[in-house]
Amino acid sequence: MKMNQSLRRGLTGLCFLLVVLFLSNCSNKDEETLDPYQFQEEEFEAVPDLPDVEDPDPVIIEPELGEVVTSPSTTSVLDDLINAGSEGDINAGTKGSLDDILDYSNGFSAEIRESAKTLDEATIDAILDPSKPLTGIYKELQDHLASAPGSIIALLPKVNYSEDYSFLDKDIQLPSAELNKEFPSESTVKRDYAAEFGPCQGAAIKAYDKKVENLMKQRDEAVAKAQKNYERRVEDAEDRYDSRMAKLDKERKERIATLKITVLALNGVADQIGKFSPELGAVLKYFTIIYAVYGRQQIDLWYERSEAMLKVALLQEKLDAIEARDECIYEIQMEFEKCVFAADKVLKKALAACHNQGSGS
Repeated sequence: MKMNQSLRRGLTGLCFLLVVLFLSNCSNKDEETLDPYQFQEEEFEAVPDLPDVEDPDPVIIEPELGEVVTSPSTTSVLDDLINAGSEGDINAGTKGSLDDILDYSNGFSAEIRESAKTLDEATIDAILDPSKPLTGIYKELQDHLASAPGSIIALLPKVNYSEDYSFLDKDIQLPSAELNKEFPSESTVKRDYAAEFGPCQGAAIKAYDKKVENLMKQRDEAVAKAQKNYERRVEDAEDRYDSRMAKLDKERKERIATLKITVLALNGVADQIGKFSPELGAVLKYFTIIYAVYGRQQIDLWYERSEAMLKVALLQEKLDAIEARDECIYEIQMEFEKCVFAADKVLKKALAACHNQGSGS
């Protein structure tokens, strides 16, 4: 009986010893597998991610092209003469305009006057052809018209320019389109505590680096998106310029066609009036060639100024695209620096806590 009790006591003690050894072994394994500084990473989870930065497209305002208009005085002359069968059918206002033209044409060379008398549709087409510069007597007449009196100019086509042509006064110099990224350097907090580096500091810095690396990735993705938006905007601006130039070319053809209608009408009326009054017919022929050359000159000037205005508009849109991108990237940088600053504060607090523990371990 006593032997059995001793045996039981021995077995109980052995079991207790085994339990102690088992628990001790498990504790050692837990210490080996658990990171005693896991809390450091959790601290940095409170640092916010980089927020989205708005990058709205710049407002695009389509430039308004001017228009070439027929003089109301010329329309009135045509309306009066088209049904005239004699000089008595011509009103005083029209006669006054014809007298002004006669006085002005007295300064023409014999070659211009002769060309006006033989004016036909083929000659009119040659005068109005925008692909060929005016030469010879037509260039001479163009130069002569530069000093034409107001009474003559009032009878001729006029260009009404929109306010958008004030763009021509702008001197736009595009800055470099290259990205200029100036981001914060390595944290000074880490350098300040470098001399006290230990396991605790190492865990804090590892968590910090992980957070900042993630912020850098977010920053670089945001900058890449801003750059992509910039490239799209520049491409869109160039496409708009091409479309506007195509529209300008089309409108030039339409305005030349409209001008030709008026010139042919004047030439036809000149032939008609010449049947009962060769003198008035000749004056109307002078008026016809004046109208054709001056109209061609005005359309050429309108086209040149319009093309220049569209080029300035293109430069302005490219400049707006650069400024929008740079402003967006600046805001991205500011948000990134705010996040890094927040991470620096957490790191400083964590490293100070490590320092206060004494050994840094």
